[in-house]
Amino acid sequence: MQATSSWGSLWMPLSLASTAAVLREHDHPVQLIDCQAEVMNTRQLLDAVEAFNSSFVIINTGFPSIIGDMRTAASIKEHFQSIKIVAIGMFPTLLKKKMLEQYQSIDYAIVGEPEWAVNNLVDTIENNMLLSSVQGLVFRDLSDIIENPPQCFDDNSIEDLPFPARDLLDNNAYRHVSDNEKFTHINIARGCPHSCSYCAARYYYGHKFRKRPVGSIIEELNECIVKYGIRKFVFWSESFTLEREFGIHICNKIIEHNLKIVWYTRSRVDNLDLELLRKMKRAGCKGISIGIESPNNDILNACKKHITVEQINNAIRVANQVGVHVTGHFVFGLPGDSYRSALEAIRFARESKLDFAQFYCAVPYPQTNLWKTAIKNDWIESFDYSRYHLADSVMRNEFLSCSEIIELRKRAFSHFYNRPRTLISAVSLAVKNKSVIPHLDFLKWSKV
Repeated sequence: MQATSSWGSLWMPLSLASTAAVLREHDHPVQLIDCQAEVMNTRQLLDAVEAFNSSFVIINTGFPSIIGDMRTAASIKEHFQSIKIVAIGMFPTLLKKKMLEQYQSIDYAIVGEPEWAVNNLVDTIENNMLLSSVQGLVFRDLSDIIENPPQCFDDNSIEDLPFPARDLLDNNAYRHVSDNEKFTHINIARGCPHSCSYCAARYYYGHKFRKRPVGSIIEELNECIVKYGIRKFVFWSESFTLEREFGIHICNKIIEHNLKIVWYTRSRVDNLDLELLRKMKRAGCKGISIGIESPNNDILNACKKHITVEQINNAIRVANQVGVHVTGHFVFGLPGDSYRSALEAIRFARESKLDFAQFYCAVPYPQTNLWKTAIKNDWIESFDYSRYHLADSVMRNEFLSCSEIIELRKRAFSHFYNRPRTLISAVSLAVKNKSVIPHLDFLKWSKV
């Protein structure tokens, strides 16, 4: 859902790799292609599809990439009309029928997490069963488009998921921006019980926080170390600290197994404390990302973030005390955000002891409460979904225009990163770790 340059690193397509692993476990031959990592053009992709004699092509889709995603789908359908094309990702999850209405090359769309639904779809078609039995499926039926009942996330047991099929990818292609070393994501849990108005994650993974067994997480880490030579990780979930004891258990097992890894993760600010962070650092945590959104309690309350500015300050303070790098994420243009409050956010970021910061425009993703508020107030200025990304503004609010929101974001990046101490630190780190180009890509994306 973000450009590669927003972080300076190409991320492994974890959803596709996990879906491939499930299909393979059920005896379906599978090929996994990351065209970005392999620097593959459309002609080369078509040749690979033909050589594999594919029956299905599964494409992961996002809002910013949707034009390229659908151009690829159309090329495949044009050359191989018998191949069934399946769309997964946030785009079909939030748009459902509208996706198939707009894009004729898509035969099936999966709403929500893909692994089980894709496998059920393939099994159903191969066994000539009724498509109505596949939960979370949107499909064409002659001239009609049918939307099946949603998936029951409680039935999707992440405890039983095989490890992502990393052996089908070039693991050397995924390099962390901090030091250009190989890295990968580890999905430790899915779902979030919180209801932030702008967040679409719960539509993809559900409201319930579903944890993986800690033993399975440790096994996957070991596999990455031994089989792929990866010792740098991003622990991926809505928040590593959502259940404190779960986070501590993971850390204890990493320490007990003496894994000697480096990892980064995300956290809510209301779940961080000194003891937990010390444990995380001892287990190899080098950095955390925290969702600040705005250092204004009224704006935080309006978007149902359920945190306070006091908790934000405390999270930064304890991270600094422990020596864990902290990245703050800010959003401009949320309901109630004004020019004055945005300038306060820029000042807060600049004067705080954040090591890094990301600044975004509020995006009214369909189905979210922010979308409903924006529709009700006629705030949305574009329904070009390829613009629905965090570096562009398609939604004004009661105080700010889209152009003002974009300019405030640019101003925030400039004020934060153009400080002498920040520039010296960033340049030194980039040169030391031979990661100058990813840092330049990030600066280009941020428009500093």
